[in-house]
Amino acid sequence: MTVDEIIENLTWFTTVYPREALEEARRCSAEITPRLLDALDYAYDNLEQWANEAAPPCYELHVYAAYLLAEFKEKRAFPKLCALLQFDEEGVDFLWGDTLTDRYSVLLRDTFNGDLQSLCKVIENNRYNKWGSGAALCAYGLLVRDKTIPREDFITYLRYLISDVYTNIKEEDDCFMFTQISSEVISCHLFEMIEDVRLLYDKDSIDTSVHGNYDSFLNYMFEYNTRISSHDAPITNTIEETEWWACFNEDKPEKKIDYDALLSGIEKMPYKGQPEQKKSAPGGKKQKTSRNDPCPCGSGKKYKHCCLGKGVEPKKRSSVEDIYDLMTGYPDLNAAAAEGKPAFKDFYNDKAIEIDIPVYKALHHRSIPLFIARDKHSEDIERIDLLLEAFTKFYALCKQDNIKTLEEFDAKYMVHYRAQEWLLKLQDLLATYSADIPTEKAAYKRLIRQAIRG
Repeated sequence: MTVDEIIENLTWFTTVYPREALEEARRCSAEITPRLLDALDYAYDNLEQWANEAAPPCYELHVYAAYLLAEFKEKRAFPKLCALLQFDEEGVDFLWGDTLTDRYSVLLRDTFNGDLQSLCKVIENNRYNKWGSGAALCAYGLLVRDKTIPREDFITYLRYLISDVYTNIKEEDDCFMFTQISSEVISCHLFEMIEDVRLLYDKDSIDTSVHGNYDSFLNYMFEYNTRISSHDAPITNTIEETEWWACFNEDKPEKKIDYDALLSGIEKMPYKGQPEQKKSAPGGKKQKTSRNDPCPCGSGKKYKHCCLGKGVEPKKRSSVEDIYDLMTGYPDLNAAAAEGKPAFKDFYNDKAIEIDIPVYKALHHRSIPLFIARDKHSEDIERIDLLLEAFTKFYALCKQDNIKTLEEFDAKYMVHYRAQEWLLKLQDLLATYSADIPTEKAAYKRLIRQAIRG
């Protein structure tokens, strides 16, 4: 194919995937690059006209051009890709569709020419749409992770966005942009900004459907997955990037999914499970638990290392902690520090973690499968025990360090939860179950009330 023929085959959308034209385009990168750059300019110059047409043309060349130029690492494409985000939400969606939230940040990263000002202009300008600003902010984060831009500069910039820029954006977009900041803090492991994000959570400025509540955010901060996800990987083959799109009718390969990387970001099922029930032996006799079977008590150990020799096969324990993994998602206490990646046990002192663990067990939200029988009464009683365990240590530590207010305590010992948050929960549980708790536990009510009041 000639360059003209390639361009002709890529200009308008068809449901037949233009594989041959893209293969030829990749083979003649030097010759076709000027035409691809022109395609981005053409889209920019004509979008407003297309927006006013009842049936706008299905111009597609700019999309293929963006991917090809990113594959070629063509720096001249960067300012054009930034400019193509400078339209309203409807216009940008018309131009890019799902590419905007899927790979646009990578298109920007792979063509970055050093002009950080153009990227920041998209991030900050409130008349642009939030999805474009979000893609640009993510691109900035990718450049930091690639060490193209110093992390210190990114921290300064994010704090500037929080204090001076996003405070003035439209209310309906407010949560979205602050949530984007929290995502970049996690992705770049910006531990210096944990306090900044915690304050955003306090102001209800974070969408908790993305990374959960603050306790889950903190867990993500200490997850170190060194693998590059398929979402952030460099664009090296335009055909592999686009051939699986649903808009094409021909038989096409499924998108390759890195399941290991996908599963690494998902918390383990918080249900410990029960050992598989033994099937009855022929003749209706019940099979006994063998030495190497999982122990029926649900401990996870082999029977020979747990309850064997106690005379009878043990009954299943009823403690909530034997059914659910109350530590699910909690940062690894045995993990060692690595370069630029502090260990959780080194970031927070031992006394803080000692108080935090029972509070986490009591308050952390975990998904419980529907097939698990729930006993809210028992669970809440156990929460009371866990929170009283934390309160005993909290009270002793406050006396030891002469801490007078909850703010003082949080400044020195907070990990996943503010003291007021879990103390109020404990106070509420003690009031709700006052008839079911022993007198010695009820006696804590006065001390808890005093602690909350300061």
